[in-house]
Amino acid sequence: MHSSVAEVKKGDRVRLSTRPEWGHGEVLSVISTIIDSEPTRKVRIRFARAGVREVIDSPALAATEDGPINLQPAALIARMVALPEHLLDALRPLANRFQDTGAMFRFNGSGGSLIDWAATQTGLVDPLSELPRHEIESAFVQFRRALEDHLRNLGRSMKQENEAEFRRIALKMPNDAQDVLRGRNVRR
Repeated sequence: MHSSVAEVKKGDRVRLSTRPEWGHGEVLSVISTIIDSEPTRKVRIRFARAGVREVIDSPALAATEDGPINLQPAALIARMVALPEHLLDALRPLANRFQDTGAMFRFNGSGGSLIDWAATQTGLVDPLSELPRHEIESAFVQFRRALEDHLRNLGRSMKQENEAEFRRIALKMPNDAQDVLRGRNVRR
């Protein structure tokens, strides 16, 4: 179940869709304020993987009542290699799917970035508690291959639909995503 930030209150469990690697958070406080002459709210949250953060009222913040995660290794790996639904949703505008797909290239297959990616994909605070690192690395390679193919396909469609918008969005993507769009092999 998701709700708008207007319904988020102290004690609620939330996720921030723009930073899923932070994990679930607990709302500590909601403060009404004025920013740029507009009434808004600051929401203070303790995230499982990012500590206490303050977020300005945003539709990216949603209350959640996620059910239990299937911790079987095969189920976790399947979750990790699958592209997130919002990247595949044909009812979303093409430009949004293209931009969001490019943004997923912020994760790479090493260090903390690998673990942030695995946490994003599984919803686990510590993916290493359930899977060995070599299995997470292997899943990332499969995910990255699917992500690259998806970005190429969206890029072709986006370029045909609106080349100027394609260029504007592509220039804001991480370098690895831009390399994929240029036809360079970036798999590591």
